[in-house]
Amino acid sequence: MVRTIIVLFLLSAAGLMSCSDAELARSIDGKWETSLNFTDEYGDPFVKKLIYEFDYKANGEKTGGKMTESNENIIEDNSEGIVIKCNVKSSIEGEYTVLLGDLEIMYYLPTLEVTIEDVECHLSDDADFYTSLGAEILGDEIISEMIEDELEGMKKEVYDSLYEQYEADNRGAEEEGYCYPDLEVEGDTMSFVTSDMGRMYFSREY
Repeated sequence: MVRTIIVLFLLSAAGLMSCSDAELARSIDGKWETSLNFTDEYGDPFVKKLIYEFDYKANGEKTGGKMTESNENIIEDNSEGIVIKCNVKSSIEGEYTVLLGDLEIMYYLPTLEVTIEDVECHLSDDADFYTSLGAEILGDEIISEMIEDELEGMKKEVYDSLYEQYEADNRGAEEEGYCYPDLEVEGDTMSFVTSDMGRMYFSREY
């Protein structure tokens, strides 16, 4: 009799938890955004925009669906007296699941894309005489080609770094059950706990 009561209790708790997970998975359907403040290797501050888009209806799963993660970083680089400022964007698709109140994400690595937009460039204030003279002699077309090479190198570096990171996240999810614990939604605010930045908060975008 006691064992029967315990089994019924556990089954009831599991059913309630499954219902709660489904409600959470449904409640994050939509677009969420946050801004993170960082400092680069030279001590200069920069802002990273992180965006999640969850589609609960995409695959009909009770506790999850499809998702897209996007990043935007305004980067400024001073290379040999030429300042390059640009917006580095990345996006990757995947799927999400809510399990026991935690957010689990698996990334589709072949969907990773990196683009560089809104490129601006000019001579730095501390550019030496030879850099200034070279820019004047070579002209805008040659300078643009040099910058293109610089941007392609930056794009490849960002892509390789992100691919390695997402690959590690997938491996952690498969082997160790890595996830973002304690998913919460209150009104237009979503939050979960991360291993390196504590609890992160996102605002719903309409």
